[in-house]
Amino acid sequence: MDPGRVDPSWLGTLVVYSAAESAAPDLPVELGPDKVLAVTPVNWSVPARTTNVHPVDGGARPNATGITSSEGSPDGSPVAYRIASEDLIGAVAARLGITVKDLVWLNPDVTVYGDQQYLYEDTVLNLDPFRR
Repeated sequence: MDPGRVDPSWLGTLVVYSAAESAAPDLPVELGPDKVLAVTPVNWSVPARTTNVHPVDGGARPNATGITSSEGSPDGSPVAYRIASEDLIGAVAARLGITVKDLVWLNPDVTVYGDQQYLYEDTVLNLDPFRR
């Protein structure tokens, strides 16, 4: 086991042992010291860390006419985007110079089914990877 390793995929099985220190008379033998209580396989799904996502507003365009906000940004970069009527996720991502995947990563509550999906008007999308 390497404690400095971020990816836990090396762990494939979880084994739970009893923490009982001694075999007490009222303790069932199955729960005695060092008895295996459970064994289960572990399947990992760890999303890649993408804090290197840096949206830049390229200006309004068809299907991406919402308003960006840089309030609270130390360098003036956009930190939020308010969806306008007829905005499509792919066009908004392109306007911001990022991929749809990056935009969804920044907004885990947003579910998309393709680049041509319309978004709900007045929804505010997060653009700051540190406020995720």
